[in-house]
Amino acid sequence: MRPVRSIATSLFAAAVAVTGCTAHSTAPRPAPPDTVVAAPGPEHPSPAPLPSGDARDPTSANRQAAVYAAVVRRFVTPGGQDSFGYEGRFPRIFVLDRAVAGAGDPTREATLDSGEPIPSTVQRAIIHALADVAPLRFVTSRAAAIDQDHPDRVRDEGILVTLGPLVGVGDRVQVTVDGFVSGVAATWLTYAVERTGSGWVVRETTAHGPVA
Repeated sequence: MRPVRSIATSLFAAAVAVTGCTAHSTAPRPAPPDTVVAAPGPEHPSPAPLPSGDARDPTSANRQAAVYAAVVRRFVTPGGQDSFGYEGRFPRIFVLDRAVAGAGDPTREATLDSGEPIPSTVQRAIIHALADVAPLRFVTSRAAAIDQDHPDRVRDEGILVTLGPLVGVGDRVQVTVDGFVSGVAATWLTYAVERTGSGWVVRETTAHGPVA
């Protein structure tokens, strides 16, 4: 009788083992964890928001930003027919943070401390629009852009740009732009800027200032 009991015990144990394996294999598996999406960082910054307002409105910040961006782009473009005339690409652009009436006047030194402040929203939009040209920084004074070791030139081999106010209404305005690189490289121009279906563009140069 013992052999029979041993066989029965063995069969029972085998059945339990098989049942346990089956239960283990059919048990529900935990769901994979959710994918975590990293928040935007400095490697992928969000575009700077454009100022609000209609680009056709003479008082619109959007209009001012678009016109100034077109003017500065044309002025510093290497080899441009009516540009500053610098053959290379400026590694840095400094722009005075206010629009100075008569910025192209050779006696401008006395007027650089005056002018209408360029709103911070307009400044940010211009910086964003010209990101493909060169790093651009707005400065509160001429001295902030000058090389301390060489007072006769702009630091970092850059250019200091002074913009005049927008003159005109509707889809065509004039803007004076003054550029200073060094004591032997400075000029000013007056641009006619027109609004087209693709945005504001410089159409012609209405006045030239000598390169010093």
